[in-house]
Amino acid sequence: MACIAVIPARAGSKSLPGKNKRSFVGKPLIYWSIQAALACPDIDEVIVSTDCPEIQAVAVRSGAKAPALRPAELATDTARCIDAVHHAVKSWVGDCSAVATVVILQPTSPMRTTQDISNALAIHRQRAHAVDAVVSVTSAATHPLKMYTEVDGCLQPFVHEGHIRPHTTNRQELPCVVQENGAIYAFDWQRHLTLRDANNARLLCGLHAARVTPYIMPPTVSHDIDTEEDWVAAEKAHTPHAFPKSPSFSLGGRIIGANYPPLVIAEIGINHEGDMAKAIQMVKDAKAAGAECVKFQSHICEDEMTRAAGGVIPGNADVSILEIMQRCALTREQDIELKALTEELGMIYLSSPFSRAAADHLESLGVPGFKIGSGECNNTPLIKHIASFGKPVILSTGMNDIDNVRAAVDIFEEASTPYALLHVTSMYPTPYDKVRLGCVDQLRAAFPGAVVGLSDHSLGNWTCFGAVALGASILEKHFTSDKEWPGPDVPISIDPPELADLVRGSRAVWEARGGTKTMLPEEQVTADFAFACVVTIAPVKKGETFTKDNVWVKRPGTGELLAVEYDNVLGKQCTDDLEVDVPVKKAHVAF
Repeated sequence: MACIAVIPARAGSKSLPGKNKRSFVGKPLIYWSIQAALACPDIDEVIVSTDCPEIQAVAVRSGAKAPALRPAELATDTARCIDAVHHAVKSWVGDCSAVATVVILQPTSPMRTTQDISNALAIHRQRAHAVDAVVSVTSAATHPLKMYTEVDGCLQPFVHEGHIRPHTTNRQELPCVVQENGAIYAFDWQRHLTLRDANNARLLCGLHAARVTPYIMPPTVSHDIDTEEDWVAAEKAHTPHAFPKSPSFSLGGRIIGANYPPLVIAEIGINHEGDMAKAIQMVKDAKAAGAECVKFQSHICEDEMTRAAGGVIPGNADVSILEIMQRCALTREQDIELKALTEELGMIYLSSPFSRAAADHLESLGVPGFKIGSGECNNTPLIKHIASFGKPVILSTGMNDIDNVRAAVDIFEEASTPYALLHVTSMYPTPYDKVRLGCVDQLRAAFPGAVVGLSDHSLGNWTCFGAVALGASILEKHFTSDKEWPGPDVPISIDPPELADLVRGSRAVWEARGGTKTMLPEEQVTADFAFACVVTIAPVKKGETFTKDNVWVKRPGTGELLAVEYDNVLGKQCTDDLEVDVPVKKAHVAF
């Protein structure tokens, strides 16, 4: 059963027209809620409900799902939010029986963090049978028992009839009062549907539910933007702690980022040499090896190169680059067939465009994102064109320094395009001392909004494993089904057994990252026999002194005094009569 996050975002607003797509700290306001939800491991799908095509485009670029635009009757000022949520869930999921929990995240709360969402959902799981909803709240700005209203020209307590007004006005003695902050509403979807179908007005999604438990958020992250003054205050208060801890985005439904296993891209590229049978075999072999993604190249030579390319011979070939690409270019029909096969097998289909025409061609195929090669890293006209599609982009950065990469990043961020940066050394093969894994860290430090990875041309998988340990979330290797096949990239390609090793090994290294140097509870059973404790090696009488002749350290370490206490025991008097091989207890030593 799934947990669905729904972010309702109308185009209209009486107080702040267009606020959900307006720039807040450099990003559309809705972006912050999407990113916080995408980074939450408790959420299976993030859906944006909107009547606005522009907001829908921002949602898709940010990695969320944006199903059919909500109808006009659900986009008015009087329309109920829950009805829009129903429309969104049904439009995307279809079978609502598969949904267990829905959490509504209002886009007007950009300070809400991923941890806030996880905390609220944890409370919901713990108390699912006792409450109808978990709603985020914060402490009231002013206590209602300290508020007044004007009645017949005189001030009267705002809370009076039916309430006992305390004699004290000391803040510390007033009862705790909280207010809704508009950030999080989590509830059981199936129970809610039952009540809704029965026309029961007691819906579960807000404070009007019968049994509501609070998730209390501090005022510093509880800004609910409804007015221009709210907007200014929230921007001033916005600090890095409100951002998701690490960048991530969705590519074809697969979340990519440091909190997720690395995505291994099997780059078939042009290893098929224009032979469709080889291309099909490599797709199938990549699937059998466990790869989640295969990548080809898209070449429309007349839009990509001038006639002068006929005289340029790459270092890893013996014919011109023009001849290679003309031989290896696939037709539109072949690309359609390979994309369909890839997706039938449950993998992600990618292809690198090398020209504007190739990018348009891939967009017309409905690719989930784009991979841009190192040669195009500083091709800003092409990068702008690809970024305009609003889909995730994975950019290789070989032959480019940080300043060149920054020009591309600026384009992605201005367009709110999710992006990843792959470190590459453009040598075929790359000697190990030229791989420079430190560049993975350098890219992360220079571009904190980027998912980072490695596109590797060295032989074998070793450097990829090292990159994962340094935080690489994407690994790209050239792939071939048979190393005896001809082709310019075959000599540096891995084969099916090596690809399977890369998939398994990269996940193992990813799982092994992090941690602190403390003893795990699971290690205790080993410590019990592996550690040593202080024991007698000769009888010791009461009042006798412990010496090296009558105490030593032996396994198992189940005694009270472990070996590290041995020196503290020496020279102290014994408080009891002890036989040989008796673990010395603290009570036996006159400390």
